[in-house]
Amino acid sequence: MALALAATTAQAATIALLPSSATVAQGAAFTVDLNLDASDAPGAHPGLYGGQIVLDFDPGQLQYTGFTLANGVSFFSAPVVGSSGDRTTITLGFDNAADTGRVGTFSFTTLPSAGTTATLNIEDSDQFFGTFVSYTPTYQPFYPTFVDTSVQVVPLPGAAVLFLTALGVAATRARRLVIARIGA
Repeated sequence: MALALAATTAQAATIALLPSSATVAQGAAFTVDLNLDASDAPGAHPGLYGGQIVLDFDPGQLQYTGFTLANGVSFFSAPVVGSSGDRTTITLGFDNAADTGRVGTFSFTTLPSAGTTATLNIEDSDQFFGTFVSYTPTYQPFYPTFVDTSVQVVPLPGAAVLFLTALGVAATRARRLVIARIGA
């Protein structure tokens, strides 16, 4: 039995989150890739893999805007948004992922909370039994390591704030001119 445990813990498969940028401006959109490296998982290589993850984040810092699967990957459980305590959760299950590469991409928008670090945590949806399997040649379970990520939310540069304010004032004046001409 100790030999069987050693064999399952020796696997170095990983599920990792990789943001499009380490720093993101207030109110800006950004993406986070969900990457799988199952090159050390049991089964045939190249193979096909599946599993179900839970991602969580602070809804006071980020707004979830969607998830897009990579080519060839499919859902066995479409994304479901929920909550756990004061954090928002996204649970999804995927099938047909390759040994290594992108499973899909999460999309987010930062909220106006500048100067904070927004953390994104990921784990197996069933931490007791696990949900990850290698489909070829037979369904073989494996237990990947999960790699979280974070992004630094930074304020818009002063020049950008001034530019956006000036643009808003100009648009308001132009609108007033148009309304005045129509009314005359």
